[in-house]
Amino acid sequence: MGQHRYRQLLLFAAVLILPIVMIGFQGRRLAAQEQELRAARIEEIRKRTASEIGQEIVSRLERIKTQEMANLPVASAVVGAHRDPSVVAVGWIDGDQLLFPWDVASGVPESPEPAFSAALTAGKRLEFAEKNFDRASTFYRQAIEIARNDRQRASARLSLAGALLRGGDRRGAAATYSDLLKLPSSVLDENSLAYWSSAALPLLELGGHAAVLARVRQDVESKAPWTPQQLYRFKLILDALKQPSNAETREGADALMALLSPRLRDLEGTQKLQKDYPRLRLTPTHWFPYQGSEQWLIGRSPESSTGKPLVLAVRWDAVRESVEQGRSSGPRFVIATAGPGDALSEYLPEMWITFPSGVVDIASGLTPQQSLWGLSFVLVGLLTFLGGYLLWRDLRREAHIAELRTQFVSSVSHELKTPLTSIRMFAELLSMRESNDPQQTRFLDTIVSESERLTRLLNNVLDFSRIERGQRTYRLHPTPLDEVIQAVVRTVQYPLTQQGFLLNLNVCEGIPPVAVDRDALQQAVLNLLTNAMKYSGENREIGLRLCSEKDAAVIEVSDKGIGIPDKEQSRIFQKFYRVQNPQNREISGTGLGLSLVAHIAEGHGGSVRVKSSPGEGSTFSICLPLESGSRA
Repeated sequence: MGQHRYRQLLLFAAVLILPIVMIGFQGRRLAAQEQELRAARIEEIRKRTASEIGQEIVSRLERIKTQEMANLPVASAVVGAHRDPSVVAVGWIDGDQLLFPWDVASGVPESPEPAFSAALTAGKRLEFAEKNFDRASTFYRQAIEIARNDRQRASARLSLAGALLRGGDRRGAAATYSDLLKLPSSVLDENSLAYWSSAALPLLELGGHAAVLARVRQDVESKAPWTPQQLYRFKLILDALKQPSNAETREGADALMALLSPRLRDLEGTQKLQKDYPRLRLTPTHWFPYQGSEQWLIGRSPESSTGKPLVLAVRWDAVRESVEQGRSSGPRFVIATAGPGDALSEYLPEMWITFPSGVVDIASGLTPQQSLWGLSFVLVGLLTFLGGYLLWRDLRREAHIAELRTQFVSSVSHELKTPLTSIRMFAELLSMRESNDPQQTRFLDTIVSESERLTRLLNNVLDFSRIERGQRTYRLHPTPLDEVIQAVVRTVQYPLTQQGFLLNLNVCEGIPPVAVDRDALQQAVLNLLTNAMKYSGENREIGLRLCSEKDAAVIEVSDKGIGIPDKEQSRIFQKFYRVQNPQNREISGTGLGLSLVAHIAEGHGGSVRVKSSPGEGSTFSICLPLESGSRA
């Protein structure tokens, strides 16, 4: 059975392990090469993709710059209309300052008519100094009649409405303020505020919420640019509209405020950019990220003989979305103003790109080498499964055979014990009868001794079968070890005498009782004494000693026989193992005695040790632990 199993293992190694090692080594080398090539290919694709995306972004920004330079020279930059929705603001450089359209006065200052100025001044004197609101209203109406343009008429009407309101004519004041609401937004006062917006707040106090809301909606929903003063005036009017009024007016004001808020945030970001401009290092070819109301890209146009260089603030999200739409089939990318990542473009020096999902490998797919490698591993997997199944089947079969063998040995041993017990019993009865025949007495003693030896052999076989089935248990009770030793000595006294052995017994005093299974321990000591008798050779002296060492009680059995080689000492406690030498072949035995001794010692929480030299004899020691309260 051992040779058969050895051949199975060799076949398993030859068919399974060697191909796995060879294919694994070759596969690892191919995988390493493929990984290097793939990493280089991905690196190349990633850098090329980053360069393409950067070029698309720069091209988009340059188109916006060219368009703004063509549509918004300095002369018309005061108007500030941006055709591209991604443009936040366009200003121009004047020395070391950045100017925006609202920094320049709109229109040319006019010289009012003397008659208009005189009528307006007389009206203000009568209104504010003399509190004569009726006469003041008369002069304001005269100013309206002689006004030459909408701006003068709007100024006179605004003064007239205020005088009527202070004079108690609320209806006339409301009508005049309502007329002012109809003025176009281009009619501005000296503070660049639309005249109609100056009439909105007083009209709200007179109950004109619906008219004011409609007029504000007209301008806020338009795409026209507004000065900072005008934007803040819109906010002031909307805040007033949200004061106690009907729910419809409040909802309308909230909706308009939602439209106005982004423009206010852009205005605040633009004002911040204006302050930060002196420390920015803008060049005509580069674009730099800037945190305004959101993430912006800032660039400037080249120097020109026809006008001053422009500075553009472009929304980054709008540019990114336009590029992403043009690359819908490519890898997803993230662009940030800090690393790690790949440089986006030399013209975007502070921007980096990463690919969270990895770069699409255009050369993806299984190569012929990968296919061969995959098929090889599939084949090896099938062989592994087949080999494992065959090995599992053989092990199950051997385990079943071992179980049957154990059951057979146990059954035969039980069957042999019954007649053996009868033989021993009748031999003992005959030996108890008085007899004058010495030879008969000697024969009966021999029958009893051999019956006891055969009983011990059967007990060893039965114990081994129980151990194989995991049914061997020990019942531990505190027992004086000297009583166990004396019982063993009485059992082996006759065979020792018959074979001419001298037993040197040495029992140390003061050893406390130890929790042991008396029968099992007696069997272990008997096995050691029986082995000592077998392997003593020509020497007929055996030692049996009971002593204590530190925290253990030790039972030693020694002989001066043939001894055991060092290389064999680690294997003698294995079941069925016997030292292979010519002397042992002539000695009968099963190879179970020492394995049972080791199992009994371990079952008591102890151990067995051996000290032996060839030709000098052997000493076997059973070490049993002493309880902490019982140690000497």
